Amino acid sequence: MDRTAYRSFYRLERSHFWRIAKRRLILEVLERRLGDARDRRILDIGGGASLLPGCLRRWGEVIVIEPDSSTLEFARRISGIDIRAGRLPHDLPVEGRFDVITLLDVLEHIESDIDALVRVRKLLSPGGVLICTVPALKILWGPHDVTLHHHRRYSRPGLRRVMEESGFRLLRLTYYTSFLLPVLAAQRGIQRIRAGRRPPVYQVRVPSRPVNALLGAIMSGERRILRRLDLPLGSSLLAVAESRPSRPAAPGVKTE
Repeated sequence: MDRTAYRSFYRLERSHFWRIAKRRLILEVLERRLGDARDRRILDIGGGASLLPGCLRRWGEVIVIEPDSSTLEFARRISGIDIRAGRLPHDLPVEGRFDVITLLDVLEHIESDIDALVRVRKLLSPGGVLICTVPALKILWGPHDVTLHHHRRYSRPGLRRVMEESGFRLLRLTYYTSFLLPVLAAQRGIQRIRAGRRPPVYQVRVPSRPVNALLGAIMSGERRILRRLDLPLGSSLLAVAESRPSRPAAPGVKTE
């Protein structure tokens, strides 16, 4: 990922309406799933630059996997969380299984998304849950994705396919950031026109306070709808999944 993006992430996590809204959405999903549990084992993959892992500690032990060395060192100093160097799909320095795994805006960075998801599934406890978010809609592809080194943006059928081929059973699959989709589509179109041949630079900034508050209120309204309904279109996708139970082996068939 471009260094200009990493330098911005910490500031954005605290103030940007979209990052705050996504964090609240994930926490609401887990609140409904985990309730008052305090003994869960939780793995966050790729969240060294996020404030979410600190919030997850309310439910138990949290381990974070972070691929970027500078982010890793900074996060270790300020978070007090067990943060380890590693990356999907072949370098995850963890042992045992986890009750919750969060994979938030990570899958699009990995060339072989199915290999990555298979590895994640093998780390999930029976009855455990994966929370996964990804950017959506190929039409929104632009300099933003290039700067972040994305391999793809997903459609709902496309994400369903890779999740199911990886051995997951989807409990929920919905778009989000839906109400702001027209604004984002116009913004990405302008970025593509302006980009030309200049090297792409991560351009996300915290809007002015009134605009940030207004957009945050819109996202809060969307989140209230998401408590009851799935949305048919949006700039991001949220998947909630569990490992699909293996079929019993036929008599006389040897299993690994």
